[in-house]
Amino acid sequence: MRHLVRRMDMRLIPLLSVLYLCSFLDRVNIGNARVAGLQSDLALSDIEFNWGSAIFFFGYVIFEVPSNVLLDLWQPSKWIALSMIAWGIVMLSMAGIVDYAGLLATRFFLGVAEAGLFPGVVFYLSMWYTRAEQTVRMALFFGAATLAGAFGGLIAYAILRLDGEGGLTGWQWIFLMEGLATVVVAIISLQNAEFLTERQRALAIARLAQDDTAAYGGRSTGTARNEHFFQIGQVMEAFRDWKVYMYALVHILGSMPLYSFALNLPAILEGQGYDGVTSQLLSAPPYLFGCILLLAVSHSSGVRGERGMHVAGSMLVGALGFFILVFTRDTSIQYTAAILACMGVFAQLPPTLSWFSNNLGGNLKRAAGTAVIISLGNLGGGLGAHLYQDEDAPDYALGHTISAVSLIAGAFVTLLLKWLLYRENNRRKTLPASERRKIIANTGKAILGDNHPDFRYIH
Repeated sequence: MRHLVRRMDMRLIPLLSVLYLCSFLDRVNIGNARVAGLQSDLALSDIEFNWGSAIFFFGYVIFEVPSNVLLDLWQPSKWIALSMIAWGIVMLSMAGIVDYAGLLATRFFLGVAEAGLFPGVVFYLSMWYTRAEQTVRMALFFGAATLAGAFGGLIAYAILRLDGEGGLTGWQWIFLMEGLATVVVAIISLQNAEFLTERQRALAIARLAQDDTAAYGGRSTGTARNEHFFQIGQVMEAFRDWKVYMYALVHILGSMPLYSFALNLPAILEGQGYDGVTSQLLSAPPYLFGCILLLAVSHSSGVRGERGMHVAGSMLVGALGFFILVFTRDTSIQYTAAILACMGVFAQLPPTLSWFSNNLGGNLKRAAGTAVIISLGNLGGGLGAHLYQDEDAPDYALGHTISAVSLIAGAFVTLLLKWLLYRENNRRKTLPASERRKIIANTGKAILGDNHPDFRYIH
């Protein structure tokens, strides 16, 4: 089994990490393009630029649920790769925008195309790894986002040297080079879709069925996660489950400061007195430190089998960083606080992702629920795009304050959810045997998922 897991790690995690690195880079590089002159060249007001950033999330939200359901019913590797080719083409087209309408259209369709990746990969990993294994793999996968932030600044710095070449501006070169890289990576991923033998695939399915048999109505046939039949009840259960909306609220409160920070870090650094080129370079270290804490928190969460305290603790670290940014004017302290904020907002996400993925039972419920949570969570990204306004420069005290309050509220909701799941587990432990049998008997052929009385929530 260790050999099998190692093989999956070697083939899945690096590829998925590179895919998400491209995804995150392509969605937030508008911040680098802004510093490179996009806003001034298109004569955009601050509100217009912020809407150009935010509209990405509307396309993302609208198409996430149908994309994830289709991913479960079709071949995930091909669906993800084709989605990637689509958004790479959209990114290439962004080099040709000449006005506000063009920015809105391309950013919206970029969100539509990217909708298939993030929730798709979260669901895809749950189809390969046990609940105990998922957090670290989510961290390795999402660590690519923090590296994208670091590389984004460095890549933008390098690409800006092409400013004026071929009659193109620096921001146009950013979109062209990064869009082309995305298409190339997607084509490579299509060629590496199959990597397990039939025997290895059977072993992988069997160990997952053993890991969460209760979530599939007590089945122990070794085919639990290989049953891609459509049950509308599973999809509807994702919309009826109160826990889905609590996870979504946690995700919203964590995503709003995360995306506001990622979209505006170069501008925040400019506000601290650095020039445009230097701010691109200085945007790398916060992400590198964020990646280190992200991996450490996720490893601890996976080893301890605990999620809530790790999510809440990371959020409070981020809130501390934002509060320091509000109250200090010393440049060196501000930069240290920016690193602290970055560490917190990124470290909270992998345990959050694995938390709801661990606790949603049934393939279609997990697929639909994951998409619902991430799509609602991305509304926070849309709100985050409006937190930092030019009239608040150079201190951006309002944006920092809202980000800090959002993270504190997120920590509170996280701890409340942890307590509710702990209470539900205790209720199921004391459930009379007769009531347990009655619940299972009334199930019929439907999949109870995490409503099965033997299912235990990770909290």
